[in-house]
Amino acid sequence: MMSSKKIIHVITNDVTRQFVADTITAVGASPIMSETPEEYASIYAKINASVINLGMVSLEKQKVIHTACSEASHHGVPMVVDLVGIHFSAYRKRFALELLNQYEFAVIKGHYDEISALDSTLHSESFEASKPMTLELIQTVSKMYPKAIMVATGATDYIGQNGHIMTISGGSCLLPKVSGTGCVLSGLFGVCLATQPQPQTSEHKPLPMVSQIKNLCKAYKEASIKAEYSSNNRLGQFKIDLISELSEIEVLL
Repeated sequence: MMSSKKIIHVITNDVTRQFVADTITAVGASPIMSETPEEYASIYAKINASVINLGMVSLEKQKVIHTACSEASHHGVPMVVDLVGIHFSAYRKRFALELLNQYEFAVIKGHYDEISALDSTLHSESFEASKPMTLELIQTVSKMYPKAIMVATGATDYIGQNGHIMTISGGSCLLPKVSGTGCVLSGLFGVCLATQPQPQTSEHKPLPMVSQIKNLCKAYKEASIKAEYSSNNRLGQFKIDLISELSEIEVLL
């Protein structure tokens, strides 16, 4: 567990809010799930990281997210953005690109199709991650946002920065069968950012923070395998056991 609690502001799907908050709490951090922009000036002066999930982006929610990103930028709070569904909705993709062009994110996360959608030459209409990710593609996309750590999740996770990519394979086959497991990983990225010093950029080798994110992805996959085993493949129990297993990981220290 962490020696002192870090505070993570999370804007996520309504259907996954509890799951994400429970997991962040389980690893020893404190989530704040506020969607009241009027208090963000005060909140962002005190928090350690911010996680922005694009799973539900009404016009009102977009205003909330913009305020959060603006305050994060003002206070130097590192941000994670989870590009949920941008490959499936042109409306959502336009908003995502607006955010990426206006603000600096420490981590940009999505599954294969979501990350691929950042390449304007590719098109997808599948709701789930259906197309395999190639190393060349993730390298291309990561170079579009060279200051961010790019994470493309799937059977193999691709993690890297500015074209320098590492991979992690494995994980439970139950993960895509439970809503919110991707949102949980984004929340953990926020904890990881909050508990590690922010490195200087480099164009020649992966940064220390990239290695931390990679280790977290590996620990997450390993925890999911343990939860699959202990739950005897029962999805409801798997969700509970996954939180329990994640509470034991040490990569966030």
